Amino acid sequence: NIMADRPPCAGESLELTDRVKLNRSAKRGTHVRKKIYEILDSEYWCTVSYGSEDGNVYSIPQLFGRSDDYMYLHSSVSSSFYKRCVEQKGKLKVVLSVTVVDGLVLARSMFHHSLNYRSVVIFADEIEIITDRDEKMKALHAVSNQTIAGRWEDKGTRIPVDSELASTGVFKIRIEEASAKIRHGPPGDDRKDMKLNCWAGVVPQLKTFGQPQPDDETKKRGISPPEYVRVPDTRSGTACFSGFAEKKTMTVAVALLAVCAMLLMGKSYGY
Repeated sequence: NIMADRPPCAGESLELTDRVKLNRSAKRGTHVRKKIYEILDSEYWCTVSYGSEDGNVYSIPQLFGRSDDYMYLHSSVSSSFYKRCVEQKGKLKVVLSVTVVDGLVLARSMFHHSLNYRSVVIFADEIEIITDRDEKMKALHAVSNQTIAGRWEDKGTRIPVDSELASTGVFKIRIEEASAKIRHGPPGDDRKDMKLNCWAGVVPQLKTFGQPQPDDETKKRGISPPEYVRVPDTRSGTACFSGFAEKKTMTVAVALLAVCAMLLMGKSYGY
């Protein structure tokens, strides 16, 4: 079997615990803080999972922001997640997971089909509810910048007022117990399958957004999209962009190149 792994990353590692110890395909994993933060910074949403006293387990999607060694989340104070945190006085065990899909891995055997991905799982035994106004603003700023950098600083955008802050629950989780796992490269077919007359390789997945769609008031006032929604975003470790105006041309060009490549590969295999 030809495995597609990345070598371990150098740098400071987080503490290795039983919960984050990697068992299957451990060569693809790392506990290096720098690599974990690189993956977190290439996304803006995560899944938060937690259990309840009634025996149920809940999993909810959340926007997040990372700043230094903390993950910041927010929700309505009327949400069950916020109420659960208050009831448990922050002693709520949570698991945060972030996954970035970089491509479909098409192998010669269905068994070895896979994904190229970068993922992080964070375990925490407590979650802090932020009550200080300045820290709340800092946390929400981090979430905003993680989602679309520059929006908070836009002078035309109004930042939260006290009444809005009062209705918003803001949390922080210290990143102490976490692991990352990365798959990158071609399929890992068995050697006996290498002679099969089948196209195999990677279909890259690009993170793209479409053309900005102004609302009616924006159209009426003739306001142009700000620069931060029109320029390429190079946060991701792959060829991903979050600019809008340039997206259509880029996506079409990539699609045409992919089709041409597949046609050439198919021709070489006699299709």
